[in-house]
Amino acid sequence: MNSLTKGSSFSLNKIAEGIIFSSLTLFLGKIFGLVNKIILAKLGVEYFGLFNLLISIFNTLLILCALGIPLGVTRYTSFYFARKKESKIKDIILTATVILLPTSLLITLLFYLLTPSIASLFKNLLIIPYLKIVLIGLPLAVLLQLIKATLSGFLKINYLFLLDNFETILNLIFFALFIYFGFGLAGVAVGYVLSLIGVLVAAFYFLSRLINFHPLKFVFFKKLFYFSWPVSLSEILRTLVNSGDLVFLGFFKGNIELGRYSVVITLGSLILIFPQLILNYFFPIITNLYGSKKKITSIYQKVTFWLIITSIPVFIIIILKGQQIAGFLFGQEYIFSWWTLFFYSLAKVIFSLVLWPGRQVLDMLGLTKQNLKLSFIRTLLLLVCWLLLIPKLGSVGASLGWLISWFIEAILFLVIIFRKTSLFTKK
Repeated sequence: MNSLTKGSSFSLNKIAEGIIFSSLTLFLGKIFGLVNKIILAKLGVEYFGLFNLLISIFNTLLILCALGIPLGVTRYTSFYFARKKESKIKDIILTATVILLPTSLLITLLFYLLTPSIASLFKNLLIIPYLKIVLIGLPLAVLLQLIKATLSGFLKINYLFLLDNFETILNLIFFALFIYFGFGLAGVAVGYVLSLIGVLVAAFYFLSRLINFHPLKFVFFKKLFYFSWPVSLSEILRTLVNSGDLVFLGFFKGNIELGRYSVVITLGSLILIFPQLILNYFFPIITNLYGSKKKITSIYQKVTFWLIITSIPVFIIIILKGQQIAGFLFGQEYIFSWWTLFFYSLAKVIFSLVLWPGRQVLDMLGLTKQNLKLSFIRTLLLLVCWLLLIPKLGSVGASLGWLISWFIEAILFLVIIFRKTSLFTKK
């Protein structure tokens, strides 16, 4: 019992120590990210919406290329790190690289050739040249995800925040320069790829400080496959619906409504600032405890308390002052319905308190098929809600769809966690 208590206390201390450093880096990153949004808004409402659609498509393809493997790398790296088996970690990294690199190159080539069809699907031919530019960065983004997953498994979450900040700063510099010199959205797309190159170099430097890559063996394909294929499908569904509201809004209401809704997404996502600080540490640490055969009940309950006291105040500020903030930062042409912001922000609160930590617990236990089932349910709910609500209510319907689907999914998550674990008991 004492060892379990000590393990939990050590993990909570690890999270607390990480938050002290990460708070500053994340705060600076959010400021730089907000400045990025303001700079991109200078493109105009239509091209600002087009850029967000472009990144949504890119992220969807990134999930398709990643095949759910980075999460498996994080889990097994953390698991074997707890058992001090570095050779197995090196084999996991090699196996994942051998799978992902050729796969991502093939998918990139395929979708590069299919960009006209993708543009026709979204009824937006303007996106063709910009999508072709951004697709060049797709294999780079896959490798970056793999390295970040490994760093997370080593509990080096501080490195992840540094890399995210570095990417944001590079984006800010390139976006500002290309827009200033009149290259518009094409310049922004080039800047996005250049930022990925810079961050990938920095990420490999961090990884090289942690591990010696010789000798290596290609032996973990089976374990990664069985863990990752449900994760891959779940992530594909999750990413599709994450950009689904943008797609439906663009289809039914046009790029101007899309641009305004993108500001709502930016403001509502501020609710996740502190949960991101906490939960980026949560998954590798609970997996580390699980690999050491220690309980996670105490850490789960305390982390949930931290999530509550950090999410709710931000939510209140956003719903009270969100419209004024949007008008001040982006301009009056970006003003949106208050109900859009309220529904979307409330959905984010549910996600941060229940869904995000719940998914991590199921992934820790290796119950990735449960996450996949819930992803199918969420996708179906969202599609039905958006088809019914967006044509009539526009962005209000998009945000209401998120709230309805995440509320139902949260209830299902709590039921599964209650049945599969002892997190809600004192034992």
